[in-house]
Amino acid sequence: MKTRIVYVAPVFSQFHTAWKLKNLRQSKRSNNVQNYKISPNSHFRVLTRNRNDGRKYPELVLDKELDREEEQEISLTLTALDGGSPPRYGTVQVHIEVIDSNDNAPEFEQSLYKVHIPENSPVGSLVVTVSASDVDSGVYGKISYTFFQPSEDISKTLEVNPMTGEIRLRKQVDFETVLSYEVDIKATDGGGLSGKCTLLLQIVDVNDNPPEVTISALTSPIPENSPETMVAVFSVSDPDSGDNGKTISSIQDDLPFLLKPSVKNFYSLVTRRALDREERAEYNITITVTDMGTPRLKTQHNITVLVSDVNDNAPAFTQASYTLRVRENNSPALHIGTVSATDTDAGANAQVTYSLLPPADPHVPLASLVSINADNGHLFALRSLDYEALRAFEFRVGAADRGSPPLSSQALVRVLVEDDNDNAPFATEPGLFGVWAHNGEVRTARPLSERDAARHRLLVLVKDNGEPPLSASVTLHVLLVDGFSQPHLPPPEAEAEAAAAAPADPLTVYLVVALASVSSLFLFSVLVFVAVRLCGRGGAARAGRCSVPEGPFPGHLVDVSGTGTLSHSYQYQVCLTGVTEETERGSFVVNLAKDLGLGDRELVARGARVVSDDNKQHLLLDSQTGDLLTNEKLDREKLCGPTEPCMLYFQILMDNPFQIYRAELRVRDINDHSPVFQDKETVLKILENTAEGTAFQLERAQDSDGGLNGVQNYTINPNSFFHIKISDSDEGIIYPELVLDRVLDREKQQELSLILTALDGGSPPRSGTTTIHIVILDINDNAPQFSQAIYETQAPENSPVGSLIAKVSAADVDSGVNADISYSFFDASEDIRTTFHINPISGEIVLRVLLDYELVKSYKINIQAIDGGGLSARCTVLVEVLDTNDNPPELIMSSLSNCVAENSPETVLAVFRIKDRDSGENGKMICFIQDNLPFLLKPSLENFYILMTEGALDRESQAEYNITITVTDMGTPRLKTEHNITVLVSDVNDNAPASPRPPTPAGPREQQRPALHIGTVSATDTDGRANARSPTRCCRPPAR
Repeated sequence: MKTRIVYVAPVFSQFHTAWKLKNLRQSKRSNNVQNYKISPNSHFRVLTRNRNDGRKYPELVLDKELDREEEQEISLTLTALDGGSPPRYGTVQVHIEVIDSNDNAPEFEQSLYKVHIPENSPVGSLVVTVSASDVDSGVYGKISYTFFQPSEDISKTLEVNPMTGEIRLRKQVDFETVLSYEVDIKATDGGGLSGKCTLLLQIVDVNDNPPEVTISALTSPIPENSPETMVAVFSVSDPDSGDNGKTISSIQDDLPFLLKPSVKNFYSLVTRRALDREERAEYNITITVTDMGTPRLKTQHNITVLVSDVNDNAPAFTQASYTLRVRENNSPALHIGTVSATDTDAGANAQVTYSLLPPADPHVPLASLVSINADNGHLFALRSLDYEALRAFEFRVGAADRGSPPLSSQALVRVLVEDDNDNAPFATEPGLFGVWAHNGEVRTARPLSERDAARHRLLVLVKDNGEPPLSASVTLHVLLVDGFSQPHLPPPEAEAEAAAAAPADPLTVYLVVALASVSSLFLFSVLVFVAVRLCGRGGAARAGRCSVPEGPFPGHLVDVSGTGTLSHSYQYQVCLTGVTEETERGSFVVNLAKDLGLGDRELVARGARVVSDDNKQHLLLDSQTGDLLTNEKLDREKLCGPTEPCMLYFQILMDNPFQIYRAELRVRDINDHSPVFQDKETVLKILENTAEGTAFQLERAQDSDGGLNGVQNYTINPNSFFHIKISDSDEGIIYPELVLDRVLDREKQQELSLILTALDGGSPPRSGTTTIHIVILDINDNAPQFSQAIYETQAPENSPVGSLIAKVSAADVDSGVNADISYSFFDASEDIRTTFHINPISGEIVLRVLLDYELVKSYKINIQAIDGGGLSARCTVLVEVLDTNDNPPELIMSSLSNCVAENSPETVLAVFRIKDRDSGENGKMICFIQDNLPFLLKPSLENFYILMTEGALDRESQAEYNITITVTDMGTPRLKTEHNITVLVSDVNDNAPASPRPPTPAGPREQQRPALHIGTVSATDTDGRANARSPTRCCRPPAR
């Protein structure tokens, strides 16, 4: 049968470390084991040692350092040689398992993982699986993955499975927000050693953002008949990249508009030709911007453009000529007809005013015949017509709009007077004028002649019929003229007075003002153009005086001339001084009028305005003063994040002519944020045997401020073991390293808490803290120690199987697997292994079989405690077996005679011996028989007894005796043994026969036949067998 012994040896075991091996069972004779040998190997040798009792045992001695990563197991053959001639030997296999120590850090398969992942990948998507390996085993080979010093954004975006190394998305990534992520991944083994790799995650753009259209300027309405008028200026942007970010802008093909590219990503919407409002007064223009991605995304922006009217259409009469009929003797001011004209223009340009044009025949008194309502074209007969005086007449009517300049048209009106029977013979009155009493008409009483005066003054009296009657008078000045167009004319003095008192015609004033404005704007445009050219040439010189350290800010100027034709683009250098963040709303930034070289009122006249690139109104322009003001508190961290310098981009738009200035404003940082550590506590695991000078990189603090206001230094609270070292990364970012100054001892101090402080460079400086909790990891530098070197215990024999005999206990000040103790028998005999069992975890020793004091009175057990790192300790357990009264006495018959002759005095019947295997009182015995028997026991030699008769026996009194020999010990409880002997008493002929009764006389009859039974005689003998047999015979009677 093969025997195998397994030992564990730590890889850091020192040279010449010895392990006591289990000795082979030795013979009790003199030819026992004398020497031990081991099979040849490069690590171990064996020494033969002597015990106090003279037995020999082997010790395995390490000669060469072990390396588990090179050889995990070693099998050796241990040979025991006796001293016989020829010598005999026995072998056993010694299997050595090399236990690992944490002497290898994890190593990643790649130092840099480059991964591409499309943006908008679902949450939980696998990004990459990082993999590290550790050639150590057990807990030292178990690897845990974590992010090393991740930013807050990375912690919110990515998560790593600590067991598998799978890195997955915690939220969707957005290419337009973050183009790539770079994070260090740390793999830490169970002993605290770690390795790092870097994940470079490139976000792949997908076409998930439609283009954006930002309207910078919009002109609506636009005048008709103006070629290539600028309607709108807009910018196009697409946050995507590559083809996904390339855009195409278009409008409908059937519209008289076109798009012209201007500055980069800026477009101007202009008219293709002169528009005609009368043809179409409103256009709905859809600006469609399509990107080149897959699938193509588009954005549509609708603009409604109104076409303003220009007075380009004259009024048109509904008829070229009108014929009106009126019966003579009509009442004055009679409505005789209407002329109508329409104007397709709008507004004032469509308002028609009617008038009578001078007649072709100067002798026709048109002004006294008809009048026309200027607003609606109604024609009235001024006086009663007389068919006999005037049968027909014609005149022209004009229709003029109110445009500037006004347009007009004409129509012919023919009036036919119809006759009425209204004439009777009459006499001529001497007066020239007469008045009708009922309607107040003043008429000539006769035809006028050249001899009549040109001016007449008439007094007209009107009165009522009341009581008393009331009256009023009016003076009527009559001027006789050759011809006029208005029915009523003032006298010359009244006309002069009215001319002096009447205000000027408003239309005339408007025309004069408009003409002056157009002339001024034209002159101003010429001056601005010249100034811009001069500014362009001197831009470089001005840029050199800019206070912004990043140099000149490029900008573009688009000029729209008064004719609506876009001119060429020009490059300009625009420099604006910076503004400090958190400045109150309304704070002064810069005077734009002065920086742009504009006049005091020019910003107002040209409608200057400020538009930010992000469509948020961060800045406000005071057009009156030219001051650029903050419209809100500017937060540099919200505007730019960590980017430094922080630039705010915006445009300055002006009209008349239209111009765009692109500008940049630097937002200067203030120290308004304290450094912040992502984790309030960091746990750092360090092996206690870590060498002095070892550095551990710590998490750096994040500070939203930039420049000098960012993190500049790290400190740690005073302690005996560590100091802080400041190091720079390749990106120029400083980070703290914890440097070990003194070797740690976990058995003295298991944990250590330090406060790490980050300081920025502001004035006064701000700070942030985090707790560094250091857990000192154990190495197996302490062997187990038993609480006692020798355990002494007692166990009653016959204790039940499973009874607890003793419990050994060893402690190991190490921790973890190094403190896990396993108990086992060491160098135990087969009897001990058969009798006892030890629990390897608890150290409890229990019975496997019943103890027997009579067989083994004590046991010596060697116990070994081995920790998880292979170090061991030993102790001895002495078990004393306690005797119990478990054996009854024994009676051993040496000789026995079962028959004795009666009448023999003191005859020896039996010789026997008694014994009890128990000890002490349990082994002391008392021997006796019944008291009512004629026998006695006589002690002889030690524990020998003789059974004999006390005197002669009488068989006739008792022929058989049952003798019980009782042997009782003195233990508790008392045990006894009984032995039964049957003794027969043999007969001696010491009794004569005797008749039990006197003879009875017989009375036979005479003359009986022969051999007739005449009676019976009897006799008895108390003796036995032959002595009791008595034949009967007839004897002669005695003589008389």
